[in-house]
Amino acid sequence: MAAEKGDLSNRSRIREDKTTQILDLLKEETRGLSISDISRRINLNRSSTARYLGVLMTAGRVEMYVIGSAKVYRISSRPSLLEVFNHIQESVIVIDSDLTVRGINPACCTHFGLTVEETVDRAAASVSSAFLEKLVTSETFIRAIRGTERVSETLTWPGAGGCYLATYIPVMLSSGRYGVAITFRDAPAEGADR
Repeated sequence: MAAEKGDLSNRSRIREDKTTQILDLLKEETRGLSISDISRRINLNRSSTARYLGVLMTAGRVEMYVIGSAKVYRISSRPSLLEVFNHIQESVIVIDSDLTVRGINPACCTHFGLTVEETVDRAAASVSSAFLEKLVTSETFIRAIRGTERVSETLTWPGAGGCYLATYIPVMLSSGRYGVAITFRDAPAEGADR
């Protein structure tokens, strides 16, 4: 088991290193590069390079343009989902498959009495919020993180009064890991009677 964890940790570190190499390379080459150019410069096979670029595109970090018959990649000029969080009025929290909080917006912090510093990059169970712990152990969250359910809404009670409609959205994080974005909004009055 320890060897298995070491292998996963090592693969994760390699993935992060290659992702960083690709991003650094594309920052230097503002006109963009093809998969072949990138794979040659970072000494990685074309198939793996394409896979990393796919993850980076999904995360919004890289954009692809077709020029003639070539696909050219460059750093995205658009903000990532986590960068947009500060502007979303609805409460949003993102949790990865290791049950680690990867993002929380100011609206969610205010609504549930949390801070970014005490929440982000911490295990959901270690955050001082029983409500958060209930969310990540719910059947809805488990189905969403497994990818067996796309987008679902459930009524939830945080325990300190109020009833919320929680929407669980399976997402791909920039690290290449699976995650779930959970949004909260006040439940309709008829939902509060349940």
